[in-house]
Formats: sequence, structure tokens, C-alpha cells
Amino acid sequence: MDGEEHRIRVSTKHLTRASPFFARVCPGREQESTEPSCSRECLPNFEGLKLESVLILMRIIHGQASVLPEAIEFPTLVDLAVLADRCQCAPLARYFALQWVDNLTTATEGPFQYGKEVMKWIYVAWVWNLSKEFEANTLVAVETSSEMVHSHDLPLPGRVIERIKINREKAIAKVLTKLKRAERKFLDGTGECCSRFSSIMLGYLQRNLYDAGIKDPVWPKAPYVGESYQRLVEEVESFVNPGDEDGECDDERYDLQRFLNVRNVAVGLKLENFTHSSYVNSE
Repeated sequence: MDGEEHRIRVSTKHLTRASPFFARVCPGREQESTEPSCSRECLPNFEGLKLESVLILMRIIHGQASVLPEAIEFPTLVDLAVLADRCQCAPLARYFALQWVDNLTTATEGPFQYGKEVMKWIYVAWVWNLSKEFEANTLVAVETSSEMVHSHDLPLPGRVIERIKINREKAIAKVLTKLKRAERKFLDGTGECCSRFSSIMLGYLQRNLYDAGIKDPVWPKAPYVGESYQRLVEEVESFVNPGDEDGECDDERYDLQRFLNVRNVAVGLKLENFTHSSYVNSE
């Protein structure tokens, strides 16, 4: 904890009533006096956490709400989530966490690209049971990741990481399926009035696919390392239409986007399917 040793006076009675974790590691102490006592053996591993975060959680457990800060920085909120997760007392601190999250989301915008920051938000939302933030940030990970998603050393459940991976691959696969169907449609010459139309559209689609590096020369395969759903959407929506270059095909039928609606395919995760065990056990 900050590379130094600190001593914190706590009440084991408050600790054991605050969470099943403390009740388990401090057996037989529920009837102790509420006078503060030094109980180092009852505390979890604080390695890597800031003293500020530990003190905040201890003050919540000991009912000292009047001395809690009105706002905290995001790294402190992450530390608190890690600590509450370890101590199995997230529901107890959630009321205060909601206020701190509101202050953070009002003052700053969330991450827009997959990386450690978005995974931190996913973890914070999971621990503090924040449905909107959980779905929004898992969607960012699903849409923008071009690599194998991992936890970035956060204690996120493996099933959350795995579902993000699955949703990412499904989103990319759905876009590719739409592109393949359009290519087959133009190749077969079905659904339109003449073969000239299909030939022109097929040629432009294939050239766009090649220029964008989507089909170069074969279709990509799962797990699509180096590719992201977001890039695919941006590339497809910037495809050149026949009429964009020579003006000879200015008929609105010659619009590739009519056949390539690739938006709103990716989906984030629903928190209700990944509820933290502290909330399940507290019901």
C-alpha cells in the first residue's frame, strides 16, 4: 500500500457486520466492543492500493459518512472497487460510489476506444452494479477492439471477458456476412432489372472491398486479429458508388449502402447476466 506500512485502527465488530469476508476471517469477534482495535490479521491484502482508498472504505464501514469526500478521482474509484470486491462489501459502499460516478461522468467523457481505461470502467460498473455504464463500456470494447480482449490485470470474471470476445467476433462476422450476401446477389444478378446493373455494382463492391483491405484477396476469418467492427463500418460507409466518379450512374439505385446496412449490429453486455455475487447474496 503506497510502498509503506500504515497502521489503521478499526472495529472488528463493524468489520464482521459489514461483509461475509470479515465475518469469515474474524470468527468469534462479532460480540467485541465497538471500541477501535488493531486487527491486522482481519484485513485483506492492500498491496498496490492507495491509502486514501482504504481509509475511504474503512470510514464507510464505520459509519463515518460526514468525513467522506464529495468527489474522488477515477483511479481512486477503481481502487475502491478492487477493495470492495476483495472484502465482499460492494453493496454497503454502493450508495457513495453512485455519487462519485455521477460526478465523474458529468465532468468527463468516457473512453471511446478499447484499452485499459475502458476495461477499468467495465470493472467499476460490474462491482458497483451500474447497468448503463456496464453495457456502454462493454459495447465500446466489442466495437473497437482489434485484438484479443483481455482483463488488463483487473480481477474481472473470465465469463465477462469471454462474452465480450464472442460479441466482438459475432459483430464482425455479421458485417462480413452482409458483404458476402451483397457480392453473391450481384454475381447472380438477382433482384434487379438488368445484368448491366449487377455487373457494375459487383465491380464497385469488389474494388471497394480490396481498397479497404477487407477482402485482400480472401475474406478474413475468426478471431479477426487486426480487425475491428468499428473500422469495418467506417470503411463500408465510405465505399465509392458508381455515380460518385463518372456521373454516368446517378440513378439512386446505384447506391451500395442500400445493400450494406451494417450499423447497429454490435451489442454490449447486459449486467443482469453477470451480477456481482455480493448483490446476489445480499438479496
